[in-house]
Amino acid sequence: MRVGNMLDGLGDVHNHFLKLEKRYYRIYGKYAGRFRLQPHLTKLLQRVKKHWAWIPRDTPDQVIIRLHLAWEKFFDYLKKGKRGRRVGPPKFKKRGKYRSAKFQTGYKLSQGTVCLSLKEWNSAKQKFGFVRRNILYHPHRDWTGRVRYIQIGRDAVGTFWLYVVTDNTIKEVLSATGESVGVDFGMETFLALNTGEKIAGTQFLKQSLKQLRSLNKAVSRKQKGSNNWYRAIRDLARLYRKVARQRLDWQ
Repeated sequence: MRVGNMLDGLGDVHNHFLKLEKRYYRIYGKYAGRFRLQPHLTKLLQRVKKHWAWIPRDTPDQVIIRLHLAWEKFFDYLKKGKRGRRVGPPKFKKRGKYRSAKFQTGYKLSQGTVCLSLKEWNSAKQKFGFVRRNILYHPHRDWTGRVRYIQIGRDAVGTFWLYVVTDNTIKEVLSATGESVGVDFGMETFLALNTGEKIAGTQFLKQSLKQLRSLNKAVSRKQKGSNNWYRAIRDLARLYRKVARQRLDWQ
């Protein structure tokens, strides 16, 4: 079992129900909603979309819930007269562009290993049977509290990440000092304090311009859609990720 195949399968679920929503809205002039789509998913898994059934049942449900929330945000944006932060409708996902899968059940988490309970087609019995697949990960740090759910994500570079969400909350209240400070953000000078001190920006992107030009040239020389093109795109995304991390660490 490859995690990438599972995310691509969830991308197919996303595209199918997004297409269904658009058709429903075109015919009836209203949004179908998750409570109509989730029973429809159950029927699809039993009839024409059996190849989706190997993924834990609640994970495709989360795809429908995400679509539902995305449509709600879009319609709220329209009701407000398109004021505030611009929100567009959900879009179709290309192959490899679906980013994460949420698991509320069907997993067992231990140090360095997450065991997923999946379904596999048994040709002898002509039906799906449950199997367990282990995925190894490198723990960044220990978590505290009871685990609520896990999420497996994929970034633009193709690196997979495991997010463990717990019910632990920080209740410590920091005491107020009664003092204040003025800070002005700028482009040339990163920060200017009310004390007169100025902190210059490090401009990590400018430091990587030579490598950035080289990688962009490499992308332009490749045939779009080929394996070499995808490798060049990932090398370019890896450099942008490095710059973003440099900025975050410095700040």
